[in-house]
This record gives sequence, C-alpha cells and structure tokens, in this order.
Amino acid sequence: MKLTPSTLGSVVLCKSAKITLCTFASISFFTLASIDLNANSIDPVGTCSNDIVYANYIANHQTGTNPNGTFSNDPVPGKPKGKLYIIGGGSRPVTMIRQIAELSGTTQNGYAFVLPMSSGEPESAIERAKKDFYSVGVKRVTGFNFKSDSNLVASNDINASDLYKKMIDSLKNAKLIYIPGGVQSNFMNAIKNTAVAEAIHYAYQNGALISGTSAGAAVMSRLMITGNQLNPRPGSGYVTIAQNNMELEEGLGLLPDVIIDQHFIMRQRLNRLVSVAIEYPETLCIGIDESTAIIVDGDIATVAGESQVIVIKNQNGKKAILNGLLGAKNMELSVYLPGESFKLR
Repeated sequence: MKLTPSTLGSVVLCKSAKITLCTFASISFFTLASIDLNANSIDPVGTCSNDIVYANYIANHQTGTNPNGTFSNDPVPGKPKGKLYIIGGGSRPVTMIRQIAELSGTTQNGYAFVLPMSSGEPESAIERAKKDFYSVGVKRVTGFNFKSDSNLVASNDINASDLYKKMIDSLKNAKLIYIPGGVQSNFMNAIKNTAVAEAIHYAYQNGALISGTSAGAAVMSRLMITGNQLNPRPGSGYVTIAQNNMELEEGLGLLPDVIIDQHFIMRQRLNRLVSVAIEYPETLCIGIDESTAIIVDGDIATVAGESQVIVIKNQNGKKAILNGLLGAKNMELSVYLPGESFKLR
C-alpha cells in the first residue's frame, strides 16, 4: 500500500548538535531451503484511500489501539526485552560485526538466524552473513528463505509444511536475527501478515537482538521508505522536496514512531528525508550513513561505527505547500557522532 501524509502535531524528541532547519517550498544446523508459493500477501486495508491509511496509523499512535487492523505488524504489547542494531548499509567493519555478536550473546550460546528475503541472491546473502559471524566467534548460524507462507500450512506437501514449522520455531528462539540488504519491499512482501513477522516480534520481545543493514534497516520502522518516487522530476536521485513524492509502505513495526533512511550521507538523501519529516510529523526521521549503526535499547538510540546519524523532526507539525513544493519552519535537525545517544520518544 502507498501512504501519503497528514498534518498532526508532535513533540520535540532530539537533543545535541541541534540546528534549526527551515525550508520553503561454525555449522548451520538447519536445512537451508527456499519456499516460494507465488502468493500475494494479504492487505487488510484493501483499496481504501492513502489518507485513511495514515489516519489509522495516527489513531493507533494516539490511542494505543488498532481498531481497523491497518498495520498487521504492530508491536506486541509491553516493552521489548531485546535490542535493535540498525546499520545504514555499505561495508560492515569487523568491529561492528563483533559488537552485534557480543550484544546478542551468540559468541557464548544460542544461534543466529539470517533472513535473506530482501536479496536477489538469498543463498549468497546467507553465506556472506555466516562468514561474517563465524569470523567473530559465533558458532551457530543458519538461514532460511521464506518467500511467502500464506498458503503453506494448508499445503498438501507435508514435508514442506513440517520444515516451515520447524523454521518458524527456530526463528522465534534465535538470539540474533539478521536481515541483509537488497530491496525492502521484497522482504515485506514475503513476510507481511505471516508467522514470520510474528516470530520476529516474539524474538524481539523475549530478548533477541534484531539487526539489519540497508534494506534490512529500512524495514525496522512501521512506515517504511521504499526508495521509489511517486512523482519523480528530471535529474538523478532525490532532487526535490515535494508533496506526495516519497512512497512509503508498511514495515515490520519494531520502531513504531520512527522512519529509517540508510546510505544517508554517502548517497545524499537529505531531500527525501526532509520531505518525509514534513509530511509525517508524528514520526522521528533517522538517516543512518554507511558503515554506521544505531543501537536501540528501549527508548534510547546510540550511534556506533564510522560516520554520522542525522535526526530530523517536524516539531510543530505544520507544513506549507506551493505548487507541489513543501515548506516548513523551525524543524529540528541533529547530527550525532559515534558514541552519542538520543531519545526516540
């Protein structure tokens, strides 16, 4: 589903480096397999308007309920016991891989589970992740390519159904779940409204570390930037700050009130995140550069890695529109360095 904005108020959440931004205008112990049922994921909203979709998101945000069932991957009630390690893409220094392993505890016990559905080469993505984690002392790493499970339980293939159930159980009990890069929409199309999404949330609620890079970072939020422009203009990249241009879809919802952007400084994505921040004032917009991550523990995010993290908030919730161009005043933009922390709420 494609989401467009509403203009409701919000609260300032950031601190540090503040400036005002004003715009006008060892062995894998499970069988590696792949399931592809060519089934479309269910869209509980159907063909309702984008404005209604976003209004339902706001209603859920404000009341803590979800009366219309719009966001299928809403968080399980209660504060998660787990952590998030969200990487902005690019190379992953061994220090970051080691930190992921140590935070998850997988160098001591338990195992890592790789979910490669974003990648166009899922088996290769699993093998690369295994190599990375083995190199820092993780002994048990597995992976599984869930393409779509919407009809699997009803499948006549008993072996496939049994394998799927075993993989879901393994995913729920993993100490580390890792989502490599690729195309974020591919990942969500594979797991939306499925037991896979439920298993990820279950693991997070019960103490697992959930990590992702690039597309695997984008899926962490409830509202997910797809990377597509709905009204692109001449020029390469994101050359405007314009109304209804950035396509957003439903993400995993591990960060319900945050929108993640990645490769941020390296690929000059400020325009698109400013656009999103103006149009979605209820959210905190976070741009993570390459070889850089945020470690989320409760309501606190800490920067790790080699570069910076940009945080943008449309703090007064207002916007102006002129010939399709977006404008807003007194937006807050913060630039965080490695080791610095900020609040998410």
